[in-house]
Amino acid sequence: MNRRSLFKALILAAAAIQARTSLGGIIAGPIVSPVNGHTYYFTSEEPWPQAEADAITMGGHLVTIRNSAENDWLVNTFTPLTNRIGVHIGFNDISQEGTWVWSSGESSSYVNWGPGEPNNLGNEDWGELFLRDYNALHAGQWNDGQVNDNGIVEVLPEPQVIGFLLITVGLWPRLRRAAN
Repeated sequence: MNRRSLFKALILAAAAIQARTSLGGIIAGPIVSPVNGHTYYFTSEEPWPQAEADAITMGGHLVTIRNSAENDWLVNTFTPLTNRIGVHIGFNDISQEGTWVWSSGESSSYVNWGPGEPNNLGNEDWGELFLRDYNALHAGQWNDGQVNDNGIVEVLPEPQVIGFLLITVGLWPRLRRAAN
């Protein structure tokens, strides 16, 4: 690969990374979690399907919550950013009623449903994380919802794109020799 081709590849990689953050509707982010090193964005209010589509455009999904430490960090981090009671998370039973899955495709045994949830009241198909107490639900608990909410987008750490490209095209050893 010549210099011009390498330069084009690096520009394309940088453009892909920039596209993630240029989506409209981002209220906050990137925010990197000390719990897991993942990057999060907070989006404006919209229906869950649109929030998930936007998250995919950004290179991620609505958040997958894997444990109580992550759940607590999300509540503490995102509560100051909105007056809403709940926010979209990636948990949903859109494909099959009562079978809850993460939009990321990950498996996780951690759940934090509030009392009596999920109740499918009015055909509720997507999960929301409560940031504030509401009726019998407390901040940090989950509800199945069907309303427009803000969303929490999670983007997993990127591989070192530039280093990967350099190693792949065999330029890394030559660049190291040239630097010495």
